Order: sequence, then structure tokens, then C-alpha cells
Amino acid sequence: MLEETPWRDYARQVVVNARCVAAALRDEGIPLRGTGARNFPEQTYCHQVLMDFPLDEARRLRDQLGRHRINVDGSLRLGVSEMTRLGFTAEESTELGRLIATLLKNEHSVPRETDRRIGELIDAHRKVVL
Repeated sequence: MLEETPWRDYARQVVVNARCVAAALRDEGIPLRGTGARNFPEQTYCHQVLMDFPLDEARRLRDQLGRHRINVDGSLRLGVSEMTRLGFTAEESTELGRLIATLLKNEHSVPRETDRRIGELIDAHRKVVL
């Protein structure tokens, strides 16, 4: 199985997915961390996206995301490697970024549709494909 994995395609898709999530978050007004955060979505060659909130707020928002099955660390770092291995496409990554932004902006009243769609994305990606 290891020999059959298209590693270059996987690595390329990880970067594409990171860029899509970051662009969606940025476009929804979520601050990103890193030099040139404004251009991060177009320039990153990284497998993760870091949102930029003060630590206390980040921890509270981490818990908010966790309640809706989105796992990030205490500094709101989102890794996209695993979601890519589960087959997330660029379009789904963009959608996930928008859903995360909705969760962050509606901390006390999350739209039912947001939770439903997150569940659908999770259910559609339960098997490692890359």
C-alpha cells in the first residue's frame, strides 16, 4: 500500500487544501497568522493554517470548534494533511473554511445548517483514500 500512494499528488493536494481553507477564512474576515498573512492563501506551501486570536480567546474558540467536531489546538492551528488523506477536495476545503468561519462568528447561536453540513462532510470522508 505504501508504495502505491501517489505522494507527490498527495503533497500537492495538501497545499491546495491549505490554501483553500486559508482563503475562505480570510475572505470571511478571520485573521490569519504568519508573515504576509494577507497573502498567505496564495503563498503558503504549508500543511496547516493558523488563525490569529489572543490566546485566551483562541482557547475558547478551540472549544467552540470542538463542540462541532472541528479539532484544532489551543492556538487555533488547523492541519489539513489528514483531511486530505480522507479525500477532501479543494471545493470541500473551501466550504470547510467557510463553515469554520461561521462557527467562529456565531459562537452563541450556530445555524443548524452549519452543523448539518459539517456532519455530512465528516460522514462522506471516513476512509483513507490517499
